[in-house]
Amino acid sequence: MPGVIDKLQALADNLWWSWHRDIRSIFRDIDPELYRATHRNLVAFLHRIDPDTLRRRVDDLELQARIDRHFRQLQSYVSDRDGWGKLYGGPLNARPVAYFCAEYGIHESLPNYSGGLGILAGDHLKSASDIGLPLI
Repeated sequence: MPGVIDKLQALADNLWWSWHRDIRSIFRDIDPELYRATHRNLVAFLHRIDPDTLRRRVDDLELQARIDRHFRQLQSYVSDRDGWGKLYGGPLNARPVAYFCAEYGIHESLPNYSGGLGILAGDHLKSASDIGLPLI
């Protein structure tokens, strides 16, 4: 079973956090100033936080419960065997969809978009992920 810091790393490493405010609030509650200084980028946050400060903060049982709950939700989301893509997207599993776009608006901390089409592309990625559509 991964430790609480490993769970935080897993939450930060999957862009699933970008459409789950509750996950981002965990990081904000650990260190609000650093959260703002890293422009709400969870990976940058974990790279910059002092390890001792992080260990001290995650000793809080209420925070641990929140981390555990969202980690379990992420694990369930990633391992969903009954999603549309698994049930109806058979040929796509062998030959995934390649989605090319010059910009993807996933989250404000990942400034790889300039407007509406980038946001739309990000929404396509999120929707594909939610239904289990294999998309590259």
